[in-house]
Amino acid sequence: ATTLAVPLKLTPYVEHDKEKDTQFTRTTLDRVYARIIEDLQESVRCFERGEVVSYRKIYRANKEAAQLLLSRVYLYMQDWENARMAAENFLKMDVTLEPMGDFLTSPFITEDNSEVLFSQSSQHLQNVLTAEAPDFCVSSDLYRLYDAANDYRISFFQRVSSDSIALVNKFPMDSDVNHRVSDVLMLRVAEGYLNMAEACAMLGDAGANTYLNALRRMRIGGYADQNYTGDELIGQVREERRKELCFEGHRWFDLRRQGMPEIKHTYKAEKGGAVYEYVLQQGDPMYTLPFPNSVVLQNRALVQNPSREMGARQGEIQ
Repeated sequence: ATTLAVPLKLTPYVEHDKEKDTQFTRTTLDRVYARIIEDLQESVRCFERGEVVSYRKIYRANKEAAQLLLSRVYLYMQDWENARMAAENFLKMDVTLEPMGDFLTSPFITEDNSEVLFSQSSQHLQNVLTAEAPDFCVSSDLYRLYDAANDYRISFFQRVSSDSIALVNKFPMDSDVNHRVSDVLMLRVAEGYLNMAEACAMLGDAGANTYLNALRRMRIGGYADQNYTGDELIGQVREERRKELCFEGHRWFDLRRQGMPEIKHTYKAEKGGAVYEYVLQQGDPMYTLPFPNSVVLQNRALVQNPSREMGARQGEIQ
């Protein structure tokens, strides 16, 4: 009720009063979340009442995508009861997981994959970056989380080369493909299973294992169901989110609600040059980005977030 979020603009016209120095003020976070929830709930109701057509084409809005997004928002809010309810309602819909073992010769996330429910655009990371040297590289910490012998995602999501770990096969990279699936603007079925598993785990409900195991059976060859409890169950679900949803825009939000841990990033500014380390500290103010100065200068009513000087540190380490 006191944390400032973004301005909440609910009118369809451009507002500008030349007599005023400011046009918008920041709205509190509770009001922004309440509006998001209200809009998503109304969206689902409109689809259910048949007031709008629910197209099962990934570039059109549909009931399943709206319900899944609702569960995501509750999860990000850490409203576990409502997140569980929303995810449960989603999983009751006509949605299925695809066995990754059947996709050994093709990219996994395409417009033909029935797991993909919605894509707002055709843009994804691999359109412009390969995530292999000299671009940024996939974290070796992430790579080591997978079962190297049995997890199909090893071959789909990453490839080890001589000096880096690259992204491969999660999204198509063929330049002749006109319609691609976005990454951070995408909704797919696997997230619903993970949202349900995490909400249950955070509520102390061991039923989380059911959804965790269901996803893993579709991703890991010869997988045998496991039964976790307590903190171990929560840790397993969080780890599975990192493996399954990597490079789809979830990680930043997941880290924020998991205590904003310290992050260290090591890089070279140029080939053969010095090695630098960038540190985002535990609970760092830079987990919330400041407004650009140009924006603040144009609207003095915007309260600035903590400055960069209070946050991340950078220094040469070698």
